[in-house]
Amino acid sequence: MAIPSNGAHAGAGPRRLSLLIVFGALLSLLLPMVMGTPAADAEEHDVAPARVDGANRYDTAAQLADLEFDAAADAFLASGEDFPDALAVSYAAGGAGEGHGPVLLTGPAQIPSVTQNALADLGVDRVILIGGEDAITADVESELEAGGYDVLRFGGDDRYETAVSVVRNWIEGPEGDMGTLAGDRTVLLASGAAFPDALSAGPVAANAEFPLLLTPPDETHAAVDEALQALNADRVIVVGGEAAVSSDVVAHHQDQGYEVERWAGENRRATANVVADNAIERLGFDPALLVLARGDTYPDALTGSVHAGSNAAPILLTQDPDRIGAETRQWIEGACPEVDAIRALGGTAAISSGVLASAVNAAEHCYGPVNNQSYIISPQEPIFAEPGYEQEFHLIGTYDDGPMSAAELALFPCEHVDRDGAHVAFEEDPENPGHARGAGETDTGEAWISQINDVAQSEDQDRDRGFVPENYSFHVQSDATDCTLPVIFDVDDAQPGEIPIDDDGEPLIRFGVGEISWSS
Repeated sequence: MAIPSNGAHAGAGPRRLSLLIVFGALLSLLLPMVMGTPAADAEEHDVAPARVDGANRYDTAAQLADLEFDAAADAFLASGEDFPDALAVSYAAGGAGEGHGPVLLTGPAQIPSVTQNALADLGVDRVILIGGEDAITADVESELEAGGYDVLRFGGDDRYETAVSVVRNWIEGPEGDMGTLAGDRTVLLASGAAFPDALSAGPVAANAEFPLLLTPPDETHAAVDEALQALNADRVIVVGGEAAVSSDVVAHHQDQGYEVERWAGENRRATANVVADNAIERLGFDPALLVLARGDTYPDALTGSVHAGSNAAPILLTQDPDRIGAETRQWIEGACPEVDAIRALGGTAAISSGVLASAVNAAEHCYGPVNNQSYIISPQEPIFAEPGYEQEFHLIGTYDDGPMSAAELALFPCEHVDRDGAHVAFEEDPENPGHARGAGETDTGEAWISQINDVAQSEDQDRDRGFVPENYSFHVQSDATDCTLPVIFDVDDAQPGEIPIDDDGEPLIRFGVGEISWSS
């Protein structure tokens, strides 16, 4: 079935990229154990942390749509309760001619209000349902039609047939086209039994117009075979290792005469890295913007493929909400100095502030010793003062010569510390020359350290001395307007609460600094 054209998309198209910068620049600092400052030739470069932070998967999808589009005549609507349909539509929704549009999510029988609002705000005329009535019921279709939308549905008896239906109807209609690699008409093939590999491939499908089909892990599917023939495909890129798509499946498609290559790593994060490498080296992707998605579940990243593909940005996967994963960190370090911004998909429950900060630190890895071995306190942002509200901080990173054998956490007033780019200058204490002013103080005296490693502290707690900074976390609380800089510093050669500084106010010992402010 060839789908009818919906005409030109007047006013539709990608929105100019905005970064949703996290409030406050992320600082990543190291000063050597000996006196002196970092090497003069170390170039400064601040990688911007950003986040698309919806209240849930439906809201995240709507925020991505708003970020990417000023208007869209078409929108694709997939189930928010499973992953295959939303991933399979990335080809059609991404770069496939006039049909470029957002992917939004719905419940099986009712459209969430945030999705309804997104459709209205974008001025959508046509809604394309992805999946059969088991995924999206006829009630949703009727609700859309009653709202004045033209409605199409692409579906099949299973996820594999649904993916084929999306691709074939789109290509055989007036909107569709098919991308090539080295002159070959190219199709992506990923496991339909698990989401990570298809998630990594989604931006490639969206940007390069490579149809994304799904396969059972250990056997071929008749609908996929028929689609490859109908599409006149030349090349099949299998995404994922043999546990995801077996060698038997690869051999079958080779026997059918297709050029088959596999993009795979030792695990899902390493596979995402291989996809990113190929996208950059062979398809013109740019690591200036990296999209970071949770790698152990799918909801927040489900609709990120169109956004990443439209910006030619690779998607990388974390290990879980609180760990970036060694493979992902190493890839980001290798991309330095090309990375300018890293955007996390989902809130801090999906990708913690510490993980985002760790990714930013890795992206600044190559800029000399200042960023090469650093402690970072994260997050750094302003919040409203609410009684009982605590802001959690994490200490991440290590020094090349190992962790500090002993360290101190102390609050400092923002008004006595100057921060400019990658440098921090403390005011000198007039009563203790050569040392920083204000240890154990805050701007208004309202904030305090309320928890240390999940242990509650008294309201007069303003420092903690002698801990070894590994897996260290703490909470800072204020019920009124205030600003403070939590500073963690080496105390092997310092007196309690004292940071020795040079004539420019820069510490002469290792330290890390964050900032938190409250407004009423």
